[in-house]
Amino acid sequence: IYQHAETIMDNSELDEAVKDTSCSSGLPISIFKPVMHTPWHILEREYYGRNKAKIDGQFGNLGVEHDVIFLEQRIRVLAATLKSEREKREEMMATFEKLESRVTLLGA
Repeated sequence: IYQHAETIMDNSELDEAVKDTSCSSGLPISIFKPVMHTPWHILEREYYGRNKAKIDGQFGNLGVEHDVIFLEQRIRVLAATLKSEREKREEMMATFEKLESRVTLLGA
């Protein structure tokens, strides 16, 4: 976490944290001081905004094509399953309606 904190904080925040001597434990604790004022997820979002092209270039296509192919296949399987289940339900409803009409005839 410490190394990532060094990565995502801009130099002014990092310099401020390093200069801070109020923390007796030193740098490993004081580097997180900006997080007390700005939540971690906002620092992450700002870092991503500043370095979007670099991050997307580095991590953007890792396994994405494989994931898309897998998801498309999975969606086709689910769609076929839903179609089959719908057909079974329609057959059961037709059978139920026939039975219901017979019961109505017998009751009359």
